[in-house]
Amino acid sequence: MDQVTRANIRRLGVTVVALAATVGAVGLMRVAARALAGGFSAEATRRADAVQPSRLPAPKTYDLVALVPADLRLNLGGMVAQSTKATMPMPLDQAIQTSANEARAQGWKALDLPLAYELATLRDFGGLYLTPDRRIVRRAHTPLAGGGTQREDFSLPAGARLSLDRPMTFEEAVGLANELMLARFPDVLRAVQVAQPVYTQFNAHDTGAAFLVVGLSSWEEADVRKQLAATYARAGWKRRADLPGAWVKANLSATWDVAPRAAGVGSVVTVRYADDEILVNRKENEDDE
Repeated sequence: MDQVTRANIRRLGVTVVALAATVGAVGLMRVAARALAGGFSAEATRRADAVQPSRLPAPKTYDLVALVPADLRLNLGGMVAQSTKATMPMPLDQAIQTSANEARAQGWKALDLPLAYELATLRDFGGLYLTPDRRIVRRAHTPLAGGGTQREDFSLPAGARLSLDRPMTFEEAVGLANELMLARFPDVLRAVQVAQPVYTQFNAHDTGAAFLVVGLSSWEEADVRKQLAATYARAGWKRRADLPGAWVKANLSATWDVAPRAAGVGSVVTVRYADDEILVNRKENEDDE
């Protein structure tokens, strides 16, 4: 690898680290996975009500499977991401070595990144690579309770960013992606988006889908909550009396979480949408049909 290419890779690596570390992207992915799998109380309510044969999801005025485009189903900072998991039938140390051998054989290049990032990924037994097709891959290994190891690759396209003459700051990266991401949002969701979107994740399940949006606001937590309430009310959403922090529009539910930003000024705003958690009596559903 020549010096110019190595320097470009390092600049790209620093940019991605800024994007990932400043907002805590690895943490966000874990929070997102928990939320999409049922971490918000709305999901628990849906599961509890699902055992009642007299209750059914409301008719689908809004269908997230149809509304959410493919490039928002896993997206970090405007970059369409991919996530793949595989179970390796071997102990953790052997799995790590096997993965390293495979990466070398495939022509993957380990990114030379700041020590802070190396330490941050060490606990996940992972590494960061650039592939020959110019994708950045964060590889992590997790020992499984029943034996074996789970390997997860989270990848982002590097593309033209390799030609950057300097690392982008986190704010620059978010600013460039903001309009691009917002333009792809369904109208009903874009109308209530009060924060700059940073991370989106989609999950389809048996009766519908959930869509998670993580964004940044320059406002403080209390002000953001007021802004959210005003924006949702103005767009025709209604507070859900039986579930604090949740709002409803037709068959869509929205649940918020607002927290101070760990680094920088303002707040991290997380909103989870679902299109199958508003339940109605079976007779009401049949009458609508």
